[in-house]
Amino acid sequence: MTAADMGTPLAALTRWPLQRLALWAFAGALALGLGLVIRYGFIQSREIGQICIAAAPPGWCSLTHLLWAVSHYSIWGIPALIAALLGFLRDSKTALFIALLFSLIGLGLYNSDIASLALVITLLRLPRI
Repeated sequence: MTAADMGTPLAALTRWPLQRLALWAFAGALALGLGLVIRYGFIQSREIGQICIAAAPPGWCSLTHLLWAVSHYSIWGIPALIAALLGFLRDSKTALFIALLFSLIGLGLYNSDIASLALVITLLRLPRI
């Protein structure tokens, strides 16, 4: 059954212009890439780990420990879930965009349980806005 058979014009079904779709896809890819770079470049890097457990670690090791702590305590997934719920209930594109970015960063940074729930809620709502 096509859109013409249902009496709904095709323009009403395709609300997303190509530019917006490309922007959201590009931003999502960057967010996921950023999460993976932080995970494999800083948190799981063997070289950085060995430098930071030395007797006198450099000052930037505190940033690595902070990134680990933020990832360990679901700091990426919780804001993603809150933004996804706000976007779902209020039809807010901004909240859904924030939820998409935070949930994809969270997927790259060990928050797959909460971040995946936020991503599912976001993806369920996106076609309707």
